[in-house]
Amino acid sequence: MKKKLHALQLLYNLISFIALTIFVLLYLGIEIKGIDRILISNDDYSDFQEMKDILVLRNKIEEHYYSEISENLMLEGAIRGMFLSLPDGYSRYFSKEELELKNRRSQGESIGIGIEIQQKYKQFVITDVIENMPADRAGLEEGDIIISVNEYEMNEDNYSQILNSIRENKKDFFLFGDYSKLKMVIQRNGQLLTFEVERELMIEGSVDFEIRDGLGIVRITRFISTTFDDFNAAIREMNRTNMSGLILDLRGNPGGLVDEAAKIAGMFLGKREILYYTTDLSKEEKPHYSGIDKKISCPVVVLVDDKTASAAEILVGALKSHKAATIIGTTTFGKGIIQTTFTRVNGDGYQITTSEYLTPEKESIHKKGIKPDIDLFSELVTESEEISPDAPTEELTDVPLMKAKELLQP
Repeated sequence: MKKKLHALQLLYNLISFIALTIFVLLYLGIEIKGIDRILISNDDYSDFQEMKDILVLRNKIEEHYYSEISENLMLEGAIRGMFLSLPDGYSRYFSKEELELKNRRSQGESIGIGIEIQQKYKQFVITDVIENMPADRAGLEEGDIIISVNEYEMNEDNYSQILNSIRENKKDFFLFGDYSKLKMVIQRNGQLLTFEVERELMIEGSVDFEIRDGLGIVRITRFISTTFDDFNAAIREMNRTNMSGLILDLRGNPGGLVDEAAKIAGMFLGKREILYYTTDLSKEEKPHYSGIDKKISCPVVVLVDDKTASAAEILVGALKSHKAATIIGTTTFGKGIIQTTFTRVNGDGYQITTSEYLTPEKESIHKKGIKPDIDLFSELVTESEEISPDAPTEELTDVPLMKAKELLQP
């Protein structure tokens, strides 16, 4: 690495000399055929100045930093910073290990503690705690704000590195090795609490379902590579019971793989229906169509909240626009941009926001969210509403689920 930087420094000195010589000759009126168009364009000069600044700062660090520092670490930090500077908040760089684990996570396999995290107003909030996973056993709760992990403060600059320590393995142990414990400081109801949580290898599903009072209830926690197949299997099983209606629970779903959400939307809508549009740097509005046969014909209610995001919002937007379901809950999160992941030759990679998606009605939902058909934030639920004495205990406090069942009852 040092040899590369030394060579870069020599190249910089050479270019400086050539550029200065050409400038003097041109100033004196001496024509240098062709070279003026190659070496002193505005773009080239700007690139040259930027490279000069990077080299100057790198030299200052080597000159003044109190201890030796890895050249590779500085280079990786510069690359991470470049992606973190993008204003969308979702573009980021991945080391080879990080990218491998990101891909495994999209297949439902991860090392971690069983939580979902979302950034809200520069705070990092736990939006879901998976039952019987390490975080749940340690006592972490939905709504906790993460202050620090292993004595490192959680902020926008070190978000990726903190995530590594929460849900990714170190380079020096294997999947069935000795997992390290995390010391987490969280804020809950204005108080600071400390937890020790031990990471585990987790194989997660994303679809749970049951039949209750003749209604199918399906909860999708996020969209991974198996979600469509699992959802399809759940629908086949529930169709055998002649269910009279379906409740699709997307509350707390942070998104995931867009293709999985789009295929599930097709099961409600059928082939050749527009699911969403994308628009990128070209500003062209490109339609995306369903390629799945319709498999659901009963009345459908979808439950959403302010944590329903990204790919989940694509599914909600498609069903709402085509009036294929009644949406109940509160306005969704409002992540209407799509990231594409790229892998480089050496195994590392990056994800970058490549497009914004629009609903089939060509409406942008980014930073706005999708308003439900029945907004339970503004609706009053009266105490006089009758609740079946046989209703499960959790249903007594789950107002959206109660509303959904009320709508679907014959």
